[in-house]
Amino acid sequence: MLTKDQILKSEDIVTKVVKVPEWGGDVTIASMNGVIREQFEAVLTNQSSSNSTSIRATAAALSIVDVKGSLIFSKDEIEDLGKKSCKPLNRIYTAVMKLNSLENIEKEIKN
Repeated sequence: MLTKDQILKSEDIVTKVVKVPEWGGDVTIASMNGVIREQFEAVLTNQSSSNSTSIRATAAALSIVDVKGSLIFSKDEIEDLGKKSCKPLNRIYTAVMKLNSLENIEKEIKN
C-alpha cells in the first residue's frame, strides 16, 4: 500500500516535445496536474456561454513548459497566444489532449 509521502513525492508529470515549424522550433508540453486540469475544464464548460476564451490557446498556455517544467505563459497572456496562427495552436492542442487522455472531454461536457 502506498503511503501519503510516496504519493506526494512521486514524479508523475510527463512531457512531450511538439514540433512547431511555424514558430521556428519545438515546444515542450507537460501533462496537466489536477489543479490545471480543473482550470481547463472550467474553460471548456464556459464555452457554451458568451466567454470568448480560446480553448486551444488555453490548452497551450496551461501545458507549454520550460526546461525546468514551469509554465512559460501566464493567464494574462492567453489572449495574446490565441492570436497566433491556428495551425500550430491546433497541433499543440491535439498533443495536449492526447497526453492528458482528454480526447473526448468536450463531448462529455456537452452531454
